[in-house]
Amino acid sequence: MTSQNIEIEAKFPLYLEEISVILDKLTNFGFKLVSTLYEKDTYYIHTVKPKVNPLGKTYLRVRTKNGVSSTAMHYQIQGQEDYEWVELETKVEDGDKLRTIYNNLFNIDNEVSKAPREVYTSNEYPNYEIVLDNIENLGWFIEIEAPSLNQLWDLASKLGLNKELADSIKGKAYPDLLKEKLAG
Repeated sequence: MTSQNIEIEAKFPLYLEEISVILDKLTNFGFKLVSTLYEKDTYYIHTVKPKVNPLGKTYLRVRTKNGVSSTAMHYQIQGQEDYEWVELETKVEDGDKLRTIYNNLFNIDNEVSKAPREVYTSNEYPNYEIVLDNIENLGWFIEIEAPSLNQLWDLASKLGLNKELADSIKGKAYPDLLKEKLAG
């Protein structure tokens, strides 16, 4: 199955001591844990045609999530909001074989392990998804995906998260943040 989504999302770095406070607030807003995932993402360095993404970043990824694999391309289109990404994703039968194919075509840019990745949803906030990530060698993050930027910032504010915190890592995916940490 292939899907193409426009995602409006922001991520916020968290300190360990902030997590329980945010989880309490999520519970108060009707959010419930719907899944706990263990993901391994392999990102590849590749060449992108300028027509696809002349100004922004493009990520090519193979993901294995609880034993199920998919491949995806994430990119921004010129003129889109800073927190808006296009995601084109499809399931693959064998993620290890696809990684072998990609490894022979491209260099690995980075590998990101999320253990765990907790997904929260709420009937009171339809079309929202909150994800709490523990990124190996990087730390804790919360991602808010919402129907619009205004709705995203409104919920973030209610959770005690400010836009400046998200802006500090705006446009950076987890592989970018890992590379910065390793280089720093």
